[in-house]
Order: sequence, then C-alpha cells, then structure tokens
Amino acid sequence: GAAMSRRIRGREVLADKSIRNILLADLLMAVAWNANTFVVPIQGTQQGWPADAMGRMLSVFGAAVLLARALPAAWRRRLSHWATIRLALASSGACLAALPLCHRMPAPLLLEAVMGVGLGGALSSVLALLHEHAPARQVGEVFGLRLVALNVSAIALPVLLGWMTAVVDLKGALWAIGLAVFAG
Repeated sequence: GAAMSRRIRGREVLADKSIRNILLADLLMAVAWNANTFVVPIQGTQQGWPADAMGRMLSVFGAAVLLARALPAAWRRRLSHWATIRLALASSGACLAALPLCHRMPAPLLLEAVMGVGLGGALSSVLALLHEHAPARQVGEVFGLRLVALNVSAIALPVLLGWMTAVVDLKGALWAIGLAVFAG
C-alpha cells in the first residue's frame, strides 16, 4: 500500500548518486558539529579549564556560524557549492583532530572560529545542491531523509563517542572522527 510506495520512493531518492553524496557530506558536517558540541565540555574538564573557558569556546563557535551565515555573499561568489562543502569538511575535520592537542587558550578559540565559519557557511550550499539535484516530485522526500539522518546522528553520535572514548580515549576518538570528516 502507501507505506510500501513511500519506501520505494525513498530508495529511488537514495539511488541517485549525487543526492547520496550531498546527504553524506551533510551528515559528516553534522557529525563534526555534534562532536564539537559534545566534546568541548569533556575536553575542557580533562584540561582543567574553568567552565567560562568552555563557554567562550562554544560562544566563539556560535558567533562564527552566525558570521558565516550573515555575511556569505562575497566569498560564496568565488567558491562553488562543492568547494564550500569540501572546505568545511577539511577545516572542521582538521580542527577536531587538533583540539586534543590544545592545552591552553587561545588556540582552542581559533579552532572553534575556523570550524564555525566552515560549518556555518556550508549549510546553504547543501540546501542549494539538494534543491538542484532533487527531482521536483521528490523534494519533500529528499529533505525528509536529510532530517531523519541528522536526527539519528544527533542521537547515535554521543553513544559512539562514549564507546570510542572508552576504547581508545578522547584524543583517539577525536582523531578518528576528525579524520573521517576531513576525508569526507
């Protein structure tokens, strides 16, 4: 019936390589964003930083995201959507991998700013590419799949990070996630 029809259409959407690639890149950016938000308090506690230092880190990240979204026109005209996404993946992956190596401020603040600008600036590129590549009759399904993937990752990532931290430690977990995002 109707449920089977929806499943088939969802498979049709995922059969499109360009949409799959866009959704995968978006998922990797969400992993970087969520990992950063989840890890900053843990990293800060391990480093012995006061709570206000961790708050500053997340505030710098948020301000950089806002800046990238509010003032994107000048640099977006120079970069393609995929170049913007690749830059966001490379910079956020490198920043996540470098975070465990930062023992004193202001280095983590700089990493947060770079990550925030990259991830904040890439969202509109993801949305534009999805609109461009989604078949007109399946735009809702494409965006529905995107939301499901992002919500599942928001739930699964803390569990995965906890498991990875127990197995290797926080540094190893961040290096693995950073490498995966960077390579994305």
